[in-house]
Amino acid sequence: MNEDNALPEGRFTGQADFQRLVRQAFAVAPARGWREMRLAAPDFLDWPLGEREVVDSLTRWMQYGGTLHMMAADFKGLVAHAPRFVRWRQVFDHRFEARTWPQAGLGEAGLLLWTPEWVVVGLDAASCTVVATTDASRRAQLRQAWDSAWQVATAAFPATVLGL
Repeated sequence: MNEDNALPEGRFTGQADFQRLVRQAFAVAPARGWREMRLAAPDFLDWPLGEREVVDSLTRWMQYGGTLHMMAADFKGLVAHAPRFVRWRQVFDHRFEARTWPQAGLGEAGLLLWTPEWVVVGLDAASCTVVATTDASRRAQLRQAWDSAWQVATAAFPATVLGL
């Protein structure tokens, strides 16, 4: 594996570090062959989802068969502030699902980026402190928490909104 595909581990603090981790996850996803990614955040406003680089990485990943699941307390801010991502979401509706949840069960910060090999989980929302790890037991624990929250979550962020 080359260095570009390396997944950093450890504790990171600050929005810049967090956004770098998100960009890196999306960039390496096709090369690593991840079939799915699961994202959770209160509103995704701190995520770089509207950036061209991120949308291009997501597009490459989807071309390799990826599936994206997202949970948030509220998607309205994302819709308003990331039109490039909203357009991307419409194109890849067949491999995208989003739900809202009451922020229960995913930790204090309610922030999660889960992949089959690596996870980034929020520790403190105020300081944007996260931990990134490849630890299999931690990934399994967070996947179980995700699955529990997903079961009580409701469909959200539709590809299109039909009016009467």
